[in-house]
Amino acid sequence: MNANTNILEAIRKIKMRQLYNGAVTLWDGEGTEDWWATIYAAHFLIEAKKAGFDVDNSLLETMLNYISNKLRTRETITYYYNRNENRKIAPKEVAYGLYVLALANHSNVSAMNYYKANTAMLALDSRYLLSAAYATAGDKKSFVAMLPTSFAGEESVPQTGGSYYSDVRDEAIALNALIDVDPGNAQIPVMAKHVSDKLKIRQWLSTQERAFAFLALGKLARSSNRSDVVAEIKVNGKQLPKQMPDNGVVT
Repeated sequence: MNANTNILEAIRKIKMRQLYNGAVTLWDGEGTEDWWATIYAAHFLIEAKKAGFDVDNSLLETMLNYISNKLRTRETITYYYNRNENRKIAPKEVAYGLYVLALANHSNVSAMNYYKANTAMLALDSRYLLSAAYATAGDKKSFVAMLPTSFAGEESVPQTGGSYYSDVRDEAIALNALIDVDPGNAQIPVMAKHVSDKLKIRQWLSTQERAFAFLALGKLARSSNRSDVVAEIKVNGKQLPKQMPDNGVVT
């Protein structure tokens, strides 16, 4: 089965799992909406559409309407961090939803501005996503103002429900958004190393960790392959030749 077939099958499954209110379920045959899964599915459909795949407009639009409607509530939930630094803040679905709406040219500016004015309600990765939502909407000033100076100070305890968050997923989803909106940002190499190092020591990865880590690192690998950077290498002040001699000895 090739990549195109997999994408078409994913689109079919999303359509099959959509409920009357636009939300999608996590599993086949369920009747329970899943907020995070709906945003995640909408994000996938937007990227698939950009890549040239046929996406039913009504399928995507009803999902976006559901996401926007969910932002009307100002609920808070408890998130768990290492060293028992638990916080009751806005759901991670909020910032992710705002980012995906911006990607679809459906920016919910009023909700964005509310959380911009209440950043203490946002997790670290959510602040990256909200800043990326502003950048995507064309508001570079708010992007710069909202963007944290580094991805540090929070280390999530991995969860298997809700927004399926973890330390790896949080930094990877933030990195992925930052690469898209500001690919030259100085934080990117540092964050990429963090994510890469964590992948090496983890015995297993969740679907969310795998998806966003590989998506972000894959974008970096692709951009590095297109790089036309030229460098001069010197040893003891002597420039090395641009091509290694056949005998492998530098003279």
